[in-house]
Amino acid sequence: MATKTLHFPSPRHLTSLYGGREENLVHAERALGVKLVTREDWLRIDAPAEPLAKAEALFGFLDIARAQGMTIRTPDFHRIADSFARGEGNELRTMLDEPLVIATNRKTIVPRPSAKSSTSNRCSRTRLSSASAPPARARLTSRWPPPFPPC
Repeated sequence: MATKTLHFPSPRHLTSLYGGREENLVHAERALGVKLVTREDWLRIDAPAEPLAKAEALFGFLDIARAQGMTIRTPDFHRIADSFARGEGNELRTMLDEPLVIATNRKTIVPRPSAKSSTSNRCSRTRLSSASAPPARARLTSRWPPPFPPC
């Protein structure tokens, strides 16, 4: 039985690879036939040679996928681990080797704030009353709480 230890930049980085859930590591152990131990920023894999290589390839794939922007959730982790257990890791790796990039005509997809600076200044200067009950005169003559000015 061979042992391999994989080191990662930080404990947070490692936990993001398996979605931060211990159940995902248990699923990978069952699917791949390995024993996984994780502490701080390292992951130790105990297994015979072939399952060890599959587990190392799985976490290498997850590391590259995360670097390219993938957020790994539990269903994603289960499907990817099952694919590597079936020996389909090379097909998944082609997704990362040839990523789909969608070009847009716009420079940004985040809307810009409007140029109405006078409105934003007026709203920031509005005082909010924290009174729990209106004055006696206000109960009879106006709505309480008073309406806020439109922003």
